[in-house]
Amino acid sequence: MHRLNPPRPDIRFHRSGQIDISTKASRRMGLSPDSRVSFYLDREANLYVRPDADGLRPAVMKGKTSLRFHCKQVTDAVFRLPDLPGGLSLAAFRIGQPEDGTNYPVITRRLLL
Repeated sequence: MHRLNPPRPDIRFHRSGQIDISTKASRRMGLSPDSRVSFYLDREANLYVRPDADGLRPAVMKGKTSLRFHCKQVTDAVFRLPDLPGGLSLAAFRIGQPEDGTNYPVITRRLLL
């Protein structure tokens, strides 16, 4: 069976170091144009993103609240995750609801392209 209405990704990682967070996800996370974010990996290689005063600053505003960041170190770590096949130049995922209120899980087990 083929799904006719595929889900839209909340976050996209480009091998070049570009990271895009959609308007929908940035609103859900409470981000503004001057907000900063940080990315974390836990011991099981689960990826999380959270608002952080010492995190990455948005490089470009796309639209009203869609944010673009640049960090090659983060994207290299994402493309090394065990859930991703090798050779990708773009990885797009959904962002889940935080269990603790601050760390938003990036659902890497379901790659959206």
